[in-house]
Amino acid sequence: AVLGRTRKVLVSVAQALREAEIPFRAIELEPLQDRPEIIDALALSRALLNREDRVAWLGVLRAPWCGLSLADLYTLSSADDEQVKSRPVPELLAERMTMLTGEGQSAVERVLRAIEFAERLRSTLPSATLGTRLEQVWLRLGGAQCVDAAAHANLELLWKCLDGLPQGEPDLLGPALDAGLKKLTA
Repeated sequence: AVLGRTRKVLVSVAQALREAEIPFRAIELEPLQDRPEIIDALALSRALLNREDRVAWLGVLRAPWCGLSLADLYTLSSADDEQVKSRPVPELLAERMTMLTGEGQSAVERVLRAIEFAERLRSTLPSATLGTRLEQVWLRLGGAQCVDAAAHANLELLWKCLDGLPQGEPDLLGPALDAGLKKLTA
């Protein structure tokens, strides 16, 4: 019981240090699934698995390796038009890209190239594991340039966890992923 209380206190201290932008290193303290880089990578995996997952796609477009502004995100995915809101985000990317700022257009071009790459990777390397494929797409998006060494190490744990899912992609939406991630700490 003491260890549980101590861990909870340390987690709150780590959060306060992070908010104050004070560098620190905490090993095996924070659940891996709570880290922003992991949340972003899982959004990418869900988006690539399901073109209709609007929340995952919006997460991909806001992730640091894409960085679409809120204004561009609104223009791309909504603009208060019910027809636009009902369509899958991947369809809207190429169609509405010219309506975005220059930075937004560059980001969307990167995402479109990554989607094509993911599809090619799936067909040319069908035996590649899920974590390996996702890492390659993340690298193609420029993910490695957006994380520090600790976040990169956390992502390595995620890739290995995904590679270990017994059913691969179907396990992304089931309890196997949650169980695997609960065992891992950042």
